[in-house]
Amino acid sequence: MWVERESGTGTPEVGNCSPCGPGLSTSGNSAAPRDLETSPTTVVRRKRSLLRKAALLALVILGVLEVLWFLAPPPPSAVERVYSRGVYPVLTEVTASLGDLITIPLGASVIIVAGLVVPRTAYRLLRMARSGMPPRPRRFRRWTRRVAIAAILIYGLFIVFWGANYRRLPVETQLGLDQEPITAERLRALAEFLLLSIVRDLPRPEARQRERAEEAVRISFEDWLRRQLGRSAPRLPQRVKTVPPGLLLTFGTSGMLIPIFNEPVVDAGLSDTARLATAAHEWAHAAGFAGEADADAIGILVGLQAPDPYARYACALTAFYACAAALSGDDRTELIAALPEVARDDLRQARNASLRYKRSWLSSLQRGLHDAYLRSQGVSAGVQDYSRAITLLVRAHAAGYLVLRDV
Repeated sequence: MWVERESGTGTPEVGNCSPCGPGLSTSGNSAAPRDLETSPTTVVRRKRSLLRKAALLALVILGVLEVLWFLAPPPPSAVERVYSRGVYPVLTEVTASLGDLITIPLGASVIIVAGLVVPRTAYRLLRMARSGMPPRPRRFRRWTRRVAIAAILIYGLFIVFWGANYRRLPVETQLGLDQEPITAERLRALAEFLLLSIVRDLPRPEARQRERAEEAVRISFEDWLRRQLGRSAPRLPQRVKTVPPGLLLTFGTSGMLIPIFNEPVVDAGLSDTARLATAAHEWAHAAGFAGEADADAIGILVGLQAPDPYARYACALTAFYACAAALSGDDRTELIAALPEVARDDLRQARNASLRYKRSWLSSLQRGLHDAYLRSQGVSAGVQDYSRAITLLVRAHAAGYLVLRDV
């Protein structure tokens, strides 16, 4: 080391110098790097770096798997066996249990908050662009990275918790339905059966208890799933939650399932009769029937077996109206005229409730987005797939799945 001592000339002299160079001893040269490498700060930084690299690798792998799922999905039979009857029922034990603990529509609340945050962020970027000040490169890269990470994670959760059901076997295959063409005679036979069910189960005013009817639909679903799937039956949420009146109807939709939370919700602005049929549709989604036509058909099929006349009546009336609309003018007019006046009033109330909140331009926007969403999930017909529900019901009726419940 440097040792200053006064000499006669007053200049510093060097003493005890090591061969390693001025001021460094052999022991000091080896200890200092080791101290730096083992210091708590260095260890923490290394761990964080490893975690970041591991997370990045996991995200890349997840993104590649999502692209493969989108471009080259597995065969429907494999999805049915492994996911819809294997993984999904296990997941519903968790999601349904957690959802039942919370009375408010948690998933819908998250979507609402996201719907407020995303436009705000887009507005800020648009304002910066118009002012001639592009976003700072570092900030822009950070924002892009966060959006990409969020998109990969959300889409992955969507597929794992529910979205893979879009790739399962179609209802026609699951129920063994025929592939015969749909004729006017078969349509009319279904309409007459539904009309008979409406007349038989026409509820008295005091029997119109919506809560009890919704519970009956859920019970009917649980019984039907146990008969069809046995131990592979998924667990259903105990209730269908509601959102404020008009929140969904404004966009031309009456209900939805929040996939990651497996949370069925309906618009509180619906008439009671329409709400029961919508609840049956959303419970079918929660049971794993992702396609809109599949959920429509299964919801009606199961709702007609509910242990409550009001529930059966609501499902039969909804299916009857759709079936009559598919017939020619004379047959349609004749069948509608045969409806009891109370049933026609229920149809008018359902239509008025929908029109009260609906905004045409928002409805058109939602329809376009929903069409693109369905096509991205393998539903080639998009929103036109809804019309396949009547085809499924006609074939289910011919196969003996639609029968009048003993009372």
